[in-house]
Amino acid sequence: MTKIDSGLLGRYFRGEIQPGPANLRRIQTAIPGTTMQELLVLAGRAERGQFDQPQVSHPLAQEVDRLLGDKSPLPEEERRLLVEMLERILDKYSNVQRIA
Repeated sequence: MTKIDSGLLGRYFRGEIQPGPANLRRIQTAIPGTTMQELLVLAGRAERGQFDQPQVSHPLAQEVDRLLGDKSPLPEEERRLLVEMLERILDKYSNVQRIA
């Protein structure tokens, strides 16, 4: 369902490596009811309660969040293309310790 290699998933579950943002998004899509915040905490990329406070971010990040959110003005196909493009760009940085 995630299109992630089973060996790589095993390494995630054993705690050998942490999934990057693109694979966290794939895992979130495959597990109904999960949030990106929950997965970031489970992956050790964020602390519990970190998302309780408003986050200050770059204006472009806020715009992307708006465009991909539930009330997005973009058609579903364009949203999917935007997600794929961002995942490709960000995937090479997935080994860097950061929050998606």
